Amino acid sequence: MQKLKEFWISRASAEQRKGRAGRTGPGVCFRLYSEAEYESLAAYSTPEIQRVPLNSLLLQLVALGLPDVRKFPFLEPPPSESIEEAVQALKEQGALTADEELTPTGRILAQLPVDVTIGKVLILGCVFRLVDPVLSLAAALSIQTPFTQRSFRDLDASAARKSVDSDHGDPFTLLKAYHEWLEAKSSYGEDTRKWCRRLGLEEQRFYEMTKLRSQFKHLLQEVGLMESEVEVMDSVARIQRHGEMKQLRDLRRQLQKAPRKKRILHVGHRGDEDEEGEEIDIKDVEFRLQQDPALVQEFLRRSRSFGFHDLSLMKLILCAGVYPQIAISDDHNSYKRDTDQLFHTKGKGFVVLHPNSVLALHADVLRLDEMDVLTVPNFRSNLPVSTKHQVVAFMSLLETTKPYLLNCLRVQCVQMLLLVSSVIDSSMTVTRLVFDEFVEVTFPDPEEALQLLLKVFVARSLHEKLVAHMLDETLSSEDKKEPSPRTRNMQKQLRQRYDAVLKTEIPYTVKRLLPADVKHLYTGAQAFRALAQDNEGCLAEDRFQVNPRKGGVFLSSYFTFGCLEEMSLPEEMLMNKTCRCPLCDEELPLGVMDAVLHLDTCDKDSEIIKGASPEPEQPHDPLKKAYFCKDCNRELRLTLPEIFQHKRTHQSTSQDG
Repeated sequence: MQKLKEFWISRASAEQRKGRAGRTGPGVCFRLYSEAEYESLAAYSTPEIQRVPLNSLLLQLVALGLPDVRKFPFLEPPPSESIEEAVQALKEQGALTADEELTPTGRILAQLPVDVTIGKVLILGCVFRLVDPVLSLAAALSIQTPFTQRSFRDLDASAARKSVDSDHGDPFTLLKAYHEWLEAKSSYGEDTRKWCRRLGLEEQRFYEMTKLRSQFKHLLQEVGLMESEVEVMDSVARIQRHGEMKQLRDLRRQLQKAPRKKRILHVGHRGDEDEEGEEIDIKDVEFRLQQDPALVQEFLRRSRSFGFHDLSLMKLILCAGVYPQIAISDDHNSYKRDTDQLFHTKGKGFVVLHPNSVLALHADVLRLDEMDVLTVPNFRSNLPVSTKHQVVAFMSLLETTKPYLLNCLRVQCVQMLLLVSSVIDSSMTVTRLVFDEFVEVTFPDPEEALQLLLKVFVARSLHEKLVAHMLDETLSSEDKKEPSPRTRNMQKQLRQRYDAVLKTEIPYTVKRLLPADVKHLYTGAQAFRALAQDNEGCLAEDRFQVNPRKGGVFLSSYFTFGCLEEMSLPEEMLMNKTCRCPLCDEELPLGVMDAVLHLDTCDKDSEIIKGASPEPEQPHDPLKKAYFCKDCNRELRLTLPEIFQHKRTHQSTSQDG
């Protein structure tokens, strides 16, 4: 958690600041505190390694082969609690296994010199083939917000800002504002400085975002997760672009050599405004030098084609990147004003949304509508049953006068938690689930619960195999070629499987677990005896191992089955119930362990992983690149001469017509 806290400087900092004021000659230093107070100050500031998160540093140490990062001889060792928190965070983010070894995701993260959260978002963008929007989202999460206080306090700016608001969350508001800014840049019709002033935005942040986006793209190309772009220009366009570049370089040189204009501060002048007389902005010139207008237009065209399905996947990517930073709403929020809405995280309760967050300005989208509350026969619960429960994923927690959630987005509750949680525990009928000892979910229908769970198993299993396969491809290939047909086929199947989970509508209840609830959460040996009696044949398999602390058995590295007490269900809800395999559509009896064994041996799953698909693998031609033809409205694989020839065929056709 980040804190803005006032504290006394050190004596070394005081000496350094004295030097900044009078290095050019002798002088006298006046301090606004007594000599006794000066002597009571600490000699030096607290080392940075003892003040910042250690996730990225410890990940690099593990990648270097260090067997135990706790024994590393730091010059100024950080607190042991900080090391343990960082190791646990890396496990929850999927970078380390339970034995503190690198996972395939962790190996790729170690190659990216970025924060673990941003790195995971970038990797998932490549996995789901949503690189363009995810690059922009990752850049947006890495900069200070471009929204100034004026955009919320000034009535005109506030009204204009609403055109870029997105009630899905702050990252999508930033993404929409960035796209609008690029539209204004590429149209040449509106001065973007005036556009930013009208909405109360800092244009400098968008320039930073553009540079970060290019840097992230270069990093992904270096590690082999993204193919390099091929410049597709005919001779006329190339000559025209060359002439533009020459003019822009000359203009930049003139602006750099020109004397600085003297500025006069007038009464009533706002600090976020630029001088009206300044017609040419050197930052705009540098932007146009680095960004090809045709590529910007192509990026905007692709961005406009994203639908609701892509939005759900982008939410999933962000949620998986920031996890376990999830907040659940307070039970009494329905009786409170928008500004008094409370949320609870796993590490800290009673936090609030930042007042400038788009979710704080549209708090009604987080409330569960009475029309969405369902009545389920023979199911008793004091909690509302609905298919519309939501949680808030956030980028960081900032504590000033209050603990505030920053960069928030709203996501589906149980679907997202099933796909991104690092530890899931269940009862025997899987009608009761607990996610990371923080959120408890109960399902009225065990058949629907098991059906959803099987979809999650096949989706997460393919995700692990795909990341491992992509890592093997990047390590084995010397040239950074584009993904193989097998990789593309696996990516397509993964999107379909995750989409099947995200589109599932199932009634359930949600509850936040307190520390007192966690103490008596697991059944221990009692659950093992029940499992041994009911599943004697399955437990004889080497596939399942008993969880010694919780009871129950591991169905996967993240799922423990049968370790929670069973909720009371009518017998008719358990009699003559079946489910269907999400891979081969075979009807299965309502037995969790039998269903998992079936998934392990399902023939259709093995066909997909081995690459048997309608898209046969063709020999790789390094000269052929992916090219999207607007006239044909499809993606082609052509060499550079073939691209020009294909474009000429459309030109000749249009002339003949």
